[in-house]
Amino acid sequence: TFLNEDHCKLSFDPLACFNENGVDKYGNGRGVVVCGSPGEVASDFTKGVIDGFDLKTKTVGHKNREIYKDGTFTQQKGNIWWYLALTAEDQLRQRMAWALYQIIPIGAGGGFVPRTEYWTVYYDIFVRNAFGNYRDVLKEVSYNQSMAKWLSFLRNSGVQYSLDYEDELHFPDENYAREVMQLFSIGITQLNMDGTNKLDENGHLIPTYTSDDTMSYARIWTGFNMQNMRGNVEQKSSQPRNDPMLIDRERRDLFPKSNLFEGFIGDDYPLCVDLPDKDFLRKGATYRLLGSRSSPELQHDEAEWEENGVRLDLHQSSPLHTLLCAPGVSGVCTFPAKIILDENIVYDDSTKTGAEYEVDTIRSVRVHSDSAPIFYEYLRPPCVHQHFFNNGQKIIAGSIGSDLVVNDSMCADPRYYLAAESCCPPGWESNGDSAIRICSYNGERMKYSSAIDRCKTNDLDQCNPKKMARNICTDTVAYSWSAAGCSVRAKISFEVGHQVARVDNPQQDWAGKRNVKNIVRADTINFFQVPWRGNIEAIPTNRASCDALSSCYSVVDGCICDTHVVETTGFLSTTEISTMIDVREMLRVGAFNPEMFDTGEYSNLGNCGVTGLTVYTRNDGYCSSLDTSTVFLFTDDFGVDRYLKNMVSNVHVDGITPDLFFRNAVHFIDFADRNARDMHYETDAAIDTFFYHPTHAPFLSIRIIQRIAGISNPSPKYVERVSTAYKNGSFMGQFGSGKYGDLGAMVAAALLDPEARSVSLDIDPSHGHIREPLIKIISFFRSMETKLSAPLSVPLLYSGISKTIGQGPYRSDSVFSFFQPEFAPAGVITSAGLVSPEGKILDFRLINLLNGLYSTVKFGYSMCYGGFGDTNLGAACPRQEGVVTEDALGELTYTGNPNSTPDDILDDLSLLLTSSRLSETNREIIKSSFENIYLSGNKAKGIRIAQQLMVSTPEFHSTNLSKPNGNPRLISTYQNNPSGRYKAVVYFEMEGGADSFNLLVPTGNCKNGKDMFAEYQRARGRVKLARNQLLNIDASGSDQVCNTFGVNKKFPLLQKLYAEKQALFIANAGVLAKPLTKYDNWHKESKVHLFAHNHMRNENKEIDPLNENTGTGIGGRMLDILRRQGFHTSSNMVDGSSVFAKGSAFDNNPTWNVNLKAPEVIDKYSTVGPDMLDIVKELNGESESDNSVYGETFSTRITQSLYEYEEGLKMDEMMDDPDFNMDEYPYGSDINDKLRATAQFMKMRGERKVNRDAFIVTHEGYDSHTETVDEVNSKFKSANDALQRFIDEMKRQDIWDDIVIVMGSDFGRSISSNSNGGTDHAWGGNYFMIGGSLNGGQILGEYPEHLSSASNQWIGRGRLIPSTPLESIWNGVANWMGVHDENDLDHLLPNRDNFKKCIMFTDKDLFIDGQVPSSTCSITNPPTLA
Repeated sequence: TFLNEDHCKLSFDPLACFNENGVDKYGNGRGVVVCGSPGEVASDFTKGVIDGFDLKTKTVGHKNREIYKDGTFTQQKGNIWWYLALTAEDQLRQRMAWALYQIIPIGAGGGFVPRTEYWTVYYDIFVRNAFGNYRDVLKEVSYNQSMAKWLSFLRNSGVQYSLDYEDELHFPDENYAREVMQLFSIGITQLNMDGTNKLDENGHLIPTYTSDDTMSYARIWTGFNMQNMRGNVEQKSSQPRNDPMLIDRERRDLFPKSNLFEGFIGDDYPLCVDLPDKDFLRKGATYRLLGSRSSPELQHDEAEWEENGVRLDLHQSSPLHTLLCAPGVSGVCTFPAKIILDENIVYDDSTKTGAEYEVDTIRSVRVHSDSAPIFYEYLRPPCVHQHFFNNGQKIIAGSIGSDLVVNDSMCADPRYYLAAESCCPPGWESNGDSAIRICSYNGERMKYSSAIDRCKTNDLDQCNPKKMARNICTDTVAYSWSAAGCSVRAKISFEVGHQVARVDNPQQDWAGKRNVKNIVRADTINFFQVPWRGNIEAIPTNRASCDALSSCYSVVDGCICDTHVVETTGFLSTTEISTMIDVREMLRVGAFNPEMFDTGEYSNLGNCGVTGLTVYTRNDGYCSSLDTSTVFLFTDDFGVDRYLKNMVSNVHVDGITPDLFFRNAVHFIDFADRNARDMHYETDAAIDTFFYHPTHAPFLSIRIIQRIAGISNPSPKYVERVSTAYKNGSFMGQFGSGKYGDLGAMVAAALLDPEARSVSLDIDPSHGHIREPLIKIISFFRSMETKLSAPLSVPLLYSGISKTIGQGPYRSDSVFSFFQPEFAPAGVITSAGLVSPEGKILDFRLINLLNGLYSTVKFGYSMCYGGFGDTNLGAACPRQEGVVTEDALGELTYTGNPNSTPDDILDDLSLLLTSSRLSETNREIIKSSFENIYLSGNKAKGIRIAQQLMVSTPEFHSTNLSKPNGNPRLISTYQNNPSGRYKAVVYFEMEGGADSFNLLVPTGNCKNGKDMFAEYQRARGRVKLARNQLLNIDASGSDQVCNTFGVNKKFPLLQKLYAEKQALFIANAGVLAKPLTKYDNWHKESKVHLFAHNHMRNENKEIDPLNENTGTGIGGRMLDILRRQGFHTSSNMVDGSSVFAKGSAFDNNPTWNVNLKAPEVIDKYSTVGPDMLDIVKELNGESESDNSVYGETFSTRITQSLYEYEEGLKMDEMMDDPDFNMDEYPYGSDINDKLRATAQFMKMRGERKVNRDAFIVTHEGYDSHTETVDEVNSKFKSANDALQRFIDEMKRQDIWDDIVIVMGSDFGRSISSNSNGGTDHAWGGNYFMIGGSLNGGQILGEYPEHLSSASNQWIGRGRLIPSTPLESIWNGVANWMGVHDENDLDHLLPNRDNFKKCIMFTDKDLFIDGQVPSSTCSITNPPTLA
């Protein structure tokens, strides 16, 4: 693979093994190329190693206990990470690796995840490249099988594969295509070098990519599959996940792919037709060692040729033979693993007689011919093919029967070697002689002119064969040239955007047939974006306008037109060039290095007066007279040498005046010779479009500054300095390789920048950050001199650490890692317009973190009383603080100096744990708490007190100066009972993007007799439901496309409640800034970062697309308004945090975290005593107005968490009261327990003294990129069962009529399925509401009348623009909750004025007890923009 090919070895050991076509074989003395992954060593089976990697320990500690059993090595990978984090000497490297992992995470997600090696192999990408180049990181991650599983592009397939092999239409999975851009490389908006947003001429943000770009790049990530099994890896299946993936040539998408710059992936690459003659002997030619196997690995040959094929032999006198043999001192060949020619090989007249000098190209060559022959594979340089060309030649494949029918034909560019000769005797036009091949080796390809010469040399003609004779050269893989012509046409889609596909029109065969290859047939659907130019008003948009053109004809989905390619000179003279920008804007076609050509073929004219440019011309050209053969060389902004051809190639549509044309598309993969080689080249080119994107450097700089330098809100100047170091590959002339993308230079710039080092900035309230949990633990363990006593084979870190504190190695819950760079917690940080990524996990997990630190101080590193250890090895936990647990995994050994005073101890701990930032106020609090005990002689206990209190301060948890003022921090609570009816809204979030078009399905009684169910099944493909998987509901009063719909059978609760008028649906709803159809510029006018989980998830909970109330959610704003009206409100987040619950900073309406279970006792067997938590609150009391925003945020959250903890203890005690217990509500699944906790919190409404509640309850796992229908349905069943139990409890509490449950999700999913059996991110979806007071039994909104491009809402790839805004739903819910004033509603829903007022639902529309009159017009007819 690309990781190890330079270090592979040739082995003649009889036991050296290899895999051939899925079968393991031994070399038996033949040459076998043996490779391993970077750093790989052989396993030592004497050390208890099993399965080739994992470590097994039978006896540990004082108990005879097996810690790891076969196949259960869940914790071993975490052990390795934890041990290195605590003990490795290269701490900066480990720290950088952890930062990179958080940018590009994968995760076990939780639960039982066996195996170790492939996880550590993934993480080693970051360790190995910590100070290397980020380009290597991107490539290794993209080829890593764990990532492919994580983001669902393993075995991803192109559209053509689904049609050819599955007889169904599926699209490539878009998951990785989106996330590699959004999260790993360029983000969603274009940035300046200083990290500020670029704006267009209207002051709007500029996206880095569009949904069309995502679809295009999804086609790049097709064909990836696991390597074949090999030795010395952890065993589990026949396909290891250690090695970079291979690319399956059949699954790969072949067609042109648009890039992010209105061009194509492959722009700037040279054209294959411009390769110099005998390119395999030219500078840059690459040879890979094959050993004794003759079949090339990256090019496709027939399997039978391995044993019986004809291969090209190199004579010992051949210069190429000498190079590949590479004889050592003794003259014996050394056979290097890889050879790249650094200059052209010169053949004299005596060596030009060699076999290799008689061919256009080679595939594999035999260098050594005894019993162990040695072969090399030739890899030509990366180059691209023009999709459209003039003077095409027909090529054919397969046998020709007696009926004279050619079964497979298409067009080919005769200038490139891509087909074999078809030689017939003279007079072939009239006689019936068979054509033959006269090959130099099996699989030989040649140019059309060479085919003519080959035939002529043998007294034959290159012909248009009527029959093909079989001989040693015959194969079914390679195409053959035909003497017949072939024209290339363009198929123009009728859809908005008017993408293009290629249609070939070869001359008929002797039977009058064309039989065009399906990939270029008239019914092809392999469209791609093109930049249209010229008379674009003449683009045919329907069948009538197409058929009116003399050179075109229409088919169902497009207009097929004749074309011709016009190639013009870009610059006639260098006087037309002012700067390199002119060259970059004009020229997109690359060129080969002129040094590859024969001496004298190109002339170097120097810069011709243009700084930075080198001009090469053919035919003795000069600066003022250039042509299309001219080559320009310059170094671009990223330090890359670019060779560009002075040519512009456009495809003109025939028969249209003025001219209608588009820039000629390029692609890497030859349709007639599909090879993995070119697929790897194409993948590299795609990665480069991210890596060399102008936004990439600042995007990555911000994340590295946040993660490494600990600055959440770096200044633009700081970001620019780090971006510049990364771009130049150098910092201070001391760090970095001098190459763009150098991470060493970036880290040095981030850490050594004045903004990172200046102590004076500590007083800036916005400087610094909140420290992340694992870093705090590691810092504490290392600073307090933890001594590990357990061997590496023992589980060290608690397996549930990520759930407990919010972080854990290999335990990222999602691709968004543990927190997002743009996250802003409620309070001062949001109010200041700042971000604090780590603030995402400042919730109940803070308590767990503190409790774990307390436990470590009191009992050592163990699992006791909330400790971070995974095991005590069977030992009991002590019942007295200060006693280290027997068989503890380790203990703190910090004791301070024996002669230290209390002030000395405080100085030392402050230095080690807060970087000497401890405030005088908190210093005095801690000192007064431990001084007397310390001075009494019990120094160890005194230090334990000081340690525990020190880690409770905001100074330990944040990195700038906290300024407490000594006053207690007050919690907002209600003292009096509220008056009036209790009401609550529960936002039931199906996180990930629920496939709601399998939740609500049209089944019958449709308008105009239409069979919408059949249309649904056609559109949904692999993810369709059958009728017996649906439960019918009556929609006859809802004015929808059908009167009968089906509800997913796994969600029978919805059918039942719908029939009882307690459930309703809202069809095709979603986030909208204004009414839109596909004919609008919906990309820009949506005002939303479409299809991105984090952004659309927030948009659904904010309902503020124009950002008028930044940082607040619909639930929080609604309760703000109600509180002002005198209601007692509570905004509640169940088992997590969410913007839904955030209100304005002005209203300061606190949010509550609702825990799933009764709280565990904090600080059991306390060192301090019963006053411990009060002291912690005192340490986090009120602060000065210029306090650190991070310290303030921590103190606010820990005080709130402690209050919630204490209230939780009271509630738990009340559960013993028969009036409050919930014994009839069983525990169960995660979502069941969340709703149970919600019900329990509601039951305490009287004690909480509230009469308006808003809850957010999240049900994870709906991002169904690869899920089967059954797996998605299982999520619906889980939700159904959990909601049923919740409703039962609401009825027991007699408040079902006072509750409304509103379903939400990130977005709807694509109607069409992807190649992995799932669906992709979309926009509009179907949602439900349920509640005892609902005016149910109706479907509101507008279910699409077409699930196809016939719909005005259809924007391609099965995505629908919503026809109903979410404001409509929340308008009615807010009415019902008590918000009636129009000004209040405008504040709550600041975007609602962009829609006709009458389409906003009122509570009369939604509830039987509504008060606000119903709207006077129907939502089913939303306004349409002109």
